[in-house]
Amino acid sequence: MNIKNINYNNMNTIIELKSVYDYATTTEDGELLHVDTVGYYSCYENVEEAMKKLCESDDSYRMFLTNEFIIDILSPAKYGNTMDSFLRLRQYKFIDGSAVMIHETPKNYKGHIKSKYDYKSGDIIRWINGHHDVCIGIVCLPPISVAEVKVRNIEVDTFDDCYHVYCLGEGDTHEHVPTVHILGYADVSPEEYIEYKNKLKERNEVNGKIIKK
Repeated sequence: MNIKNINYNNMNTIIELKSVYDYATTTEDGELLHVDTVGYYSCYENVEEAMKKLCESDDSYRMFLTNEFIIDILSPAKYGNTMDSFLRLRQYKFIDGSAVMIHETPKNYKGHIKSKYDYKSGDIIRWINGHHDVCIGIVCLPPISVAEVKVRNIEVDTFDDCYHVYCLGEGDTHEHVPTVHILGYADVSPEEYIEYKNKLKERNEVNGKIIKK
C-alpha cells in the first residue's frame, strides 16, 4: 500500500501530549527545558481537558505540544525518522484559563497561514530544539505563506513550516526552526541585540553576493 494514496480520514490515530515547563536547568551549554510526555489520547477534546486539569494543579507549564500519529500502518522512514506517519503537529499555550492552539502543521501542508502569533525578520526569538535545549536567534525569513506558494507555483511539505534563524557565532549559523517549537520572544541586552542585528546584516550581505554571482 502506497502511503501517499491513503485516505487519512479513515485511519486510526493516537495523539501524544507533551508538556513544556516554564523553568529550565542551567547547563554548561545554556538552558535545558523540562519536557515530558504526559499522556496519549484518542481525540483533541480529551487532550484539551487534560491540559486544563494539568494547569489547574500546576501553573509552571510553558506550553504543550501534540503529535497525532497514524497507527496500525507501516510507514517508510524519511530523513532518518518516521515523519511520514504523523497527521498534524500542534502547539498550545494556556491563556486566560484556556488552552489556545497557537499553531498547527498539518500533513497536507500548503504553506504557512499567517496569524497574530507570527514573527518577522529582525525579531529575536527563543525555541526548543530536539535535545530540549533553549536556543536564541534572530529571524531572517518567516515560513513561506500559502499566498507565496501559489504565486511562485512551488511544492512545499511539512519541513518547510519553519523560520530561518541566525544564532551568534562565526560564519553561517543559520537554523531551520519548526514553527511549533518556538517559545516566544527572547529577552536580550541592548548590546546582545546589536550583535544579533549585525549578524543578520552580515549574512544578508553574504547571501546577496552569492545570489548575484
